[in-house]
Amino acid sequence: MEMNTQAADRTVSSGSVETFLRKRWLGIPLAVYFLAVIVLAAALLRLVNLESVGDGNLYYAAAVKSMLVSWKNFFFVAAEPGGSVTVDKPPLGLWAQALSAAVFGVNTFGLMLPQILAGLGSMVLVYILVRRWAGEGAGLLAAFILAVTPVSIAVERNNTMDAQLVFMLLLAVWMFVLAAEQHPGFLLLGGLLIGLAFNIKMLQAYLPVPFLFVYYFLAGRQRWQRRLLYILLTGLVILVVSFSWVVVVDSIPEENRPYIGSSEDNTVMELIFGHNGLNRLFGRRGADSLLSSLFGSDTDEDGAVQQAPAIQTLPNQPQADQPPRSGGPLPQGDRVQDNPGSYLPGRHPDGTFPQQGQVLPNGEGVLPPAAALAARSPDNQVGNNEIGEPGFDRLFTLPLGNEISWLLPFGLGLILVLAVSSPITMPLSEDWSFVVLWGGWLLACAVFFSFASFFHRYYLAMLAPPLAAGIAGGLERLWRKARFRSWTAASLLVLSSGTLMYQIHTAYSYSGNNNWIWAAVLMLASGILAEVIGIMAGKKWLQKAGFVFLAAAVLIAPVIWSIRTTFVENSHTGLPGAYAGERENRQVSNDLEKSPNRLQFLMDQTADMEYLLAVPGSMQGAEYVLASGRPVLYIGGFNGGDPVLTLEEFQGLIENGRLRFVLLSGENNQSENAEIFQWVRTSCTAVPFNAAAEGNQLPAAQQRPLALFDCIGIVDG
Repeated sequence: MEMNTQAADRTVSSGSVETFLRKRWLGIPLAVYFLAVIVLAAALLRLVNLESVGDGNLYYAAAVKSMLVSWKNFFFVAAEPGGSVTVDKPPLGLWAQALSAAVFGVNTFGLMLPQILAGLGSMVLVYILVRRWAGEGAGLLAAFILAVTPVSIAVERNNTMDAQLVFMLLLAVWMFVLAAEQHPGFLLLGGLLIGLAFNIKMLQAYLPVPFLFVYYFLAGRQRWQRRLLYILLTGLVILVVSFSWVVVVDSIPEENRPYIGSSEDNTVMELIFGHNGLNRLFGRRGADSLLSSLFGSDTDEDGAVQQAPAIQTLPNQPQADQPPRSGGPLPQGDRVQDNPGSYLPGRHPDGTFPQQGQVLPNGEGVLPPAAALAARSPDNQVGNNEIGEPGFDRLFTLPLGNEISWLLPFGLGLILVLAVSSPITMPLSEDWSFVVLWGGWLLACAVFFSFASFFHRYYLAMLAPPLAAGIAGGLERLWRKARFRSWTAASLLVLSSGTLMYQIHTAYSYSGNNNWIWAAVLMLASGILAEVIGIMAGKKWLQKAGFVFLAAAVLIAPVIWSIRTTFVENSHTGLPGAYAGERENRQVSNDLEKSPNRLQFLMDQTADMEYLLAVPGSMQGAEYVLASGRPVLYIGGFNGGDPVLTLEEFQGLIENGRLRFVLLSGENNQSENAEIFQWVRTSCTAVPFNAAAEGNQLPAAQQRPLALFDCIGIVDG
């Protein structure tokens, strides 16, 4: 689609910068060449050192490998080759990864390529959208800011699907803008794209949607009745496209499809509004309480909500409740698995907890400084160690301050200044259209992630496009409309100074290596001096120079942090995130690395069987799927709590010669599968350690509490 420059022509004066950027070389505007340089530099930040990411999130990587086994697995997004259970996400993002892996292989490049391309495409879209209001310079600045946003780099170097979600939403924004400016039919295309975005990350795709509709209704040039009609039609399109796959899957009999992972009743609909809906906002306990108050719940004789019994642990092993399904208390320091590659610190073999700076057991690195570990919520919901406590300051403090917030005070301030300095008209003026569209998206996401009970840090990539657009557009508007009067200089001086002070505080919270701060302070001081002298002497060129220095001073921190995010390994690649300080050292953390001969042992013993082995959940089994390509039964789905099959069905697999070995952890699991786990421990035979993992020389303190059981021949025919 041809880029529309008319809107930019209406709003941007023919300044020297714009005139220069619109000059053509070989028939192409110079701005396009600068955009290409930005995209190329961004590609390098995402591709260099990519091998350090490995397979990224093993849960999704194993699913991609499983999807390539059969069309059935592909359609249902099976989590393992046997097709026993699905992943806890909709299909579109993983379909893209599967297609890439089919061409390039199930490897780092094949898995990450769709996210890298989506991220680069998002920069081009932000450039196109911002230049419509604010011109070429602002569009390029927005693309640059998005390119050096640390959390965006982390997400686009991983196989989590948020980069694809952001790209799809930006396409939808473009359609809404075209609908407001040209023809309402574009709104229907926007609805289609939002529905597709829903099929990448479910309800997360809807966060900016209310403000998109408000923008169109207030900024559209058509009659209000026609605008309202198209809004209703677009809402219908969104719902139809969003739930098309859901309806098809839920209409298939349960015996003819995999169990819907992380759902309570084996339906995608419940997954959407339960695990990926209310649980995210209120937490598991809060969501259960809300649903109980609305619909009632099963209780025991004392009126307490019933819980599944806990299974017994292996002898002499510490206990840790399995989150997030159980929601039980979590002793400080216990190791629990919340996502592949993510572990909370574990106890030492003698039962004591490691102190700050000590090497952790199980090869999990060094316990982070106390300041880097946010307290858990009052009910000990897992995830708060990653995202901190709900509150207005959550995004600006540890542990999330390093992800997106380097420029967040600056962006929010610029959008506010733009709003209060622009009169409201109907239809909306271009300034207020900009505020509603980008400020609305930014505000919706900032509020949600400030108070939601559970999410992962990489979800904050959702804030990057509106933040980049808000900063670039806000700076251009201040530059142009205020004619460098003193209030403009004062606004920018306060915002840049306050933002830089926040950046310095955040940087020292994570790292002691911050020599770049001197360059930023020098840039800020030069900007202040140039602004003051320029105003007093009436030198507009000096004011412009000060303007540039002040803006540049706050961009140094995200650039430095982006480079560190690329070149410093993240020990938790399953949960991508920005550089988090010198504590990001990776050691051996998965079972196959520590037991290199166990896989061959299992392959030899199960050559004529359907399943390589059974495991409590994906966190124990994903690495075996990736290493062998064989079906691995996830007894409890993602985290061990899904009722994928009954005890009788499990025993039937053994009786029919389809399954022999079961690998269990020594952790306490309150789940639907406690009966199966207990039966294995009491009925099957423990495999001697040296037979299943010959040659493993790791000390006992670094061995994960996993035990292999042989269940062959114990069920009567």
